[in-house]
Amino acid sequence: MLRPVLRDGEGAWRGGFALNIGICSAPLAELWGVYYGLYIAWERGYRRVELEVDSEIVVGFLTTGISPSHPLSFLVRLCHGFISRDWIVRIAHVYREANRLADGSSPSTIQSHVYEERNG
Repeated sequence: MLRPVLRDGEGAWRGGFALNIGICSAPLAELWGVYYGLYIAWERGYRRVELEVDSEIVVGFLTTGISPSHPLSFLVRLCHGFISRDWIVRIAHVYREANRLADGSSPSTIQSHVYEERNG
């Protein structure tokens, strides 16, 4: 189960989602998390995004590209479609141990739950 989160500029929690994508490789699971995270951020109107990914392989795919014949190229292209929109997306590698909110996430029927902060 992936559990990406959305935080504001001060690091405060602004929302998140849980995504059960079935049994798959870690890079595939991470890329689905990136894709849905970018989708939600765009739909909510965020235009400055810091994307922290704990897979160096996925960061490489997103920053330097991937061979069109690679099995994950379709999903990398979908992510690039979001990244290339009119907004600022900074992609950074973070170590899983340094990211407390990601602990407990593991690659595991596409099902998604969105959680958001409610004021009042």
